[in-house]
Amino acid sequence: AVLCWREAARIVMERPPITYVLISQNRTGFLRDTCLIAVAALLRRRLVGHFRGGAFDVFYRGSGPILRWVVRRVLAGLSRLVFHAERLRPMFLPFVQSARVDVVYNGIDVAGFGKLAAGRSSRIQGELIQILFIGHLSRAKGYVDLLHALDAVDSDTKVRLIAVGERLDEERNIVVDGSGTSLRLSEVEDSIAALE
Repeated sequence: AVLCWREAARIVMERPPITYVLISQNRTGFLRDTCLIAVAALLRRRLVGHFRGGAFDVFYRGSGPILRWVVRRVLAGLSRLVFHAERLRPMFLPFVQSARVDVVYNGIDVAGFGKLAAGRSSRIQGELIQILFIGHLSRAKGYVDLLHALDAVDSDTKVRLIAVGERLDEERNIVVDGSGTSLRLSEVEDSIAALE
């Protein structure tokens, strides 16, 4: 709450022409975002929302009628909404006009990776493959997916995983599994423990 009020005060004092807000997909985070967006809207600043999750539709459907009304009002007031994958567009079209939605892909040029892989196709048998994972050691950040992938690697292949990140006391920002089924926190933590 303190951070929210501090940022709202900064908007009032500095009056930036554009306010950029990362859009959350949980109740507490979205209400915080709403506070900042409301202040900027009262000052008639342009509003750019940026969504980097993957289950906003699940958050919306699981919210009560008042929060769903707030979500619709807030998103309709954005000047632009940006997200990182084309597949996210359909979940926002009920709330934001298509002309105000943009996809900005993650800034990694992968063109060279194909050449790199082709040049390594004759990898020496027994060579160690090292993988570095940086981020929260959580399902939401893909850690569980990586552990599943490693479990599927041929037993003759030597793989070393270096995981750098904080093991969260509670899983954050994860509400569904890959098929869209709702998850309980205990299921997420149990799945990580079973794979490690």
